[in-house]
Amino acid sequence: MKIRVRLLNILLYIIGVLFIFIFSFPLGLNCSMNIGIATGTLLGIIIVVYGLFLDYINAFVKKLWKKKIGKAFLSFCIVGVCSGIVLVGVESYLIISAANKKPDTNTTVIILGCRVYGTRPSAILQTRMDVAIDYLEENEGAYVIVSGGKGDDEDISEAACMENYLIEHGISKERIIVEDKSKSTQENFEYSKKLMEKKGLEMKLAVATSDFHQYRASIIGKEYGIETSAISAQTAKPFMPAYFLREIYGVLYQWII
Repeated sequence: MKIRVRLLNILLYIIGVLFIFIFSFPLGLNCSMNIGIATGTLLGIIIVVYGLFLDYINAFVKKLWKKKIGKAFLSFCIVGVCSGIVLVGVESYLIISAANKKPDTNTTVIILGCRVYGTRPSAILQTRMDVAIDYLEENEGAYVIVSGGKGDDEDISEAACMENYLIEHGISKERIIVEDKSKSTQENFEYSKKLMEKKGLEMKLAVATSDFHQYRASIIGKEYGIETSAISAQTAKPFMPAYFLREIYGVLYQWII
């Protein structure tokens, strides 16, 4: 029995350390701290602590369960954890499904902006533009909206950076609609809709953004009466766990507001 307990201690410790490493790894790649990194790292720390003090924690829980108030508290925690697991499962299914919703032929594309370093696109923004270019080359009748304003630490707007990149890669300037005022996904759609109306375009958009971001983008699109489909840019594997977990919070927030 003692050997089994010790093996469980070691296993939990290893799992916790892996969680900490996987979720904190993006920080070593110049990624800013976000709620996904923080949550995953905290979960890893909790697992490590549980692994190190398994006997003491289990004994304390058993004592607590014998008391009415303790049993009520633990029952509440169990329900909360189970509800959280179900919620994450449902959100994950919706996020993955939205990322694989293919656009029709010659649908107007919108590339959602992301960080620009000076005048250069970040790696994430470049992947979004690259998948958009693939679609635009196959659908020569489609327009593309480059949507993103200028941050305080950016030399040019995200839209201008995207426009330059698309032209350099063979996309005609006449096909590019520039929206350079937005500061959020909400504003990406709000301002882009006005430009679509002026251009007389159908209220359908093929959204070029990161795979994990597609579902939340589709929710916002519906708020503005825009039907969306997905041109998904694959997220680099080292960033995926933290970004996906952050998106779980983002979707929950979008449901609430």
